[in-house]
Amino acid sequence: MKRKQTLFLCLGAALITTALAGDFDREIKARQSFMQVLAYNNGLLANMVRGKVPYDAELAQTAALNLKLAAQMNMSSVWVVGSDMSVAGNDTKTKPELWSTWPKAGSYLTDLSNASALLDGVAGMGLEQMKAAFSDVGKACSACHKDFRAK
Repeated sequence: MKRKQTLFLCLGAALITTALAGDFDREIKARQSFMQVLAYNNGLLANMVRGKVPYDAELAQTAALNLKLAAQMNMSSVWVVGSDMSVAGNDTKTKPELWSTWPKAGSYLTDLSNASALLDGVAGMGLEQMKAAFSDVGKACSACHKDFRAK
């Protein structure tokens, strides 16, 4: 009987510890995958803007559309309170301040959505038009990373 009680107490403690620490693997991986989609498409456009590859109107339009669609996704389920680096450790670079200043973080997402929509409207029209709009996408990404992503 004592062994069963000890076993149940240990299992209960383990469950409570897991619940308190949070198991956010799926949420963190989904966030990271989302960021990879943004980074990949941003990289295609950045290489054109920087002259590393020739401007390709069709590819630019596709990458801009991908950014716009990704930025419009409702990703609220992956931004769970407690899924930051103070709890999850090295699995994420998200700072805990993201949640304590959520309206600011939310405004960056709105900025990204708006900037990527404008970029989508001009990306296939020429390099010069794309450059100006692409700059605003970069500013939205950089601002959020500066405030809420650890180096």
